Amino acid sequence: MSYGVTLEEIDIKIDKKHFPDIIKDLREAVINKQFEERYLTPQPEILKPDCDFTKVFEEFRWTPEFDLDGNIDNFEFYEYNLGNEDVFFNILGPYVEKNSYVRMRGDDGLHWEYQFNGNKMEEITGILDFESSSEIIQAILKKKDMLPLLMGIHNKLDERIAETLAKEE
Repeated sequence: MSYGVTLEEIDIKIDKKHFPDIIKDLREAVINKQFEERYLTPQPEILKPDCDFTKVFEEFRWTPEFDLDGNIDNFEFYEYNLGNEDVFFNILGPYVEKNSYVRMRGDDGLHWEYQFNGNKMEEITGILDFESSSEIIQAILKKKDMLPLLMGIHNKLDERIAETLAKEE
């Protein structure tokens, strides 16, 4: 059984000067079997010093986007199931610019963020529980023009928005 995830938001920067070291570290991690076998993991052969950097990242299910200078300034996540993102971003940690982050959401409402401090990655998790704070719910529901934009964030919030909108009709 798989666990579905969605990329919520990302702000990430990696200087191109780090690309050779990243490939070397990813290759070492693959050879040392740091990635769980139940997930798609690249074979060491693809992780050669002269490899196509974009193709390597795509093997890990992340497509890098580059700025005009060739540095990574964004990623697209093209999968739906959770994989080895924690291992992947742990390896990238020392090379990612400080204050970068990747925010993800699971099918069960769990939210987490990979935060980068310039030396390593730290994973922060939490659950959005809109029922636990009626003050927050009431403040959100008072912003009538914002309600359509908030639909889809969380099932319980969707129910409350639908109830509020139905009462006004």
